[in-house]
Amino acid sequence: MKMPVRTAVLFVALLAGLFAPILMVGCAKPQPVDNPFLIDQREYDRLYAATIRTLRDYGFQIDRQDYRFGTITTEPLTAPSLFEPWDPTDSTLKQTLDATLDHQRRIVTVRLQPEAGSEDADAYALDVDVTLERRNVATRRLNGTARDNVFVDLDDAPAELARRGIPRAYWQPIGRDAELEQRLLRDIVQRSFEMPG
Repeated sequence: MKMPVRTAVLFVALLAGLFAPILMVGCAKPQPVDNPFLIDQREYDRLYAATIRTLRDYGFQIDRQDYRFGTITTEPLTAPSLFEPWDPTDSTLKQTLDATLDHQRRIVTVRLQPEAGSEDADAYALDVDVTLERRNVATRRLNGTARDNVFVDLDDAPAELARRGIPRAYWQPIGRDAELEQRLLRDIVQRSFEMPG
């Protein structure tokens, strides 16, 4: 059965609209920024406030704010799937595909701390760390068929897992998201320029 030309054009336009934000992020590759990024201690207040606002703009909820020790952490934020192109946390199409196939989440930790090895005594380091985690369900496995149920529960595994101290489901860190770290770092510094001094 042949698809009418008008329907095909609408379908392609819809796909382009859905995937444009994902594809365009990879088009313009800005120069990498040093992470940690050195700043002057006089910028501490503005960068601290800019960090909180930037993280909230990305959809993260702040878990901990420690002004004295310069640490801000977020609650875990679920990584968007292919069907959520409006979410700004994915940087590449590969990340979006991975999050579609696996349940993933990100946790951000930002530190503003005195730079130990710097020649400038007033230098601080702005360090952005984005941890990527994958949810593992130890009591389930793929059975290799799509006819019945794709997943099979392992009846004998819970006793063995309990004996070894492994929970039925847990979040496993799988690495850092360097692309999001770079974007957050750029946006935090940019926003700090726009904030009152």
